[in-house]
Amino acid sequence: MSFFLPNKLNPQGQKLLTIILSLPIFVSSSYVLYKRLVLEENPRGPVTKNNDLLAQYQKDKERDFQHQQQHQQQEQYSNTSSSRNI
Repeated sequence: MSFFLPNKLNPQGQKLLTIILSLPIFVSSSYVLYKRLVLEENPRGPVTKNNDLLAQYQKDKERDFQHQQQHQQQEQYSNTSSSRNI
C-alpha cells in the first residue's frame, strides 16, 4: 500500500488518508448489502448471452431486408402505373 500513500505523512496523516480512501468503498458495499438483505432486492442478473444478441441482430437484419424489398416493389409498381398513364 506504500504505492498509494506518500512517505512524508506522519502516522496520523496516514490513518486519515486510509480512512478517506476506504470510506467510499465501505459505504457503497454496505448499501448494496443492505438492499439485498433488508429490502430483499435480487442481485443483478447475468449479462445477456451473445447468442441472444446475434439472433436479435439477424432478425432485425432480415426485417430490414424485407422492408427494403417491399419498398422497391412499391416503387416499381408506381413507376409502371405512372408510365401507363402517359
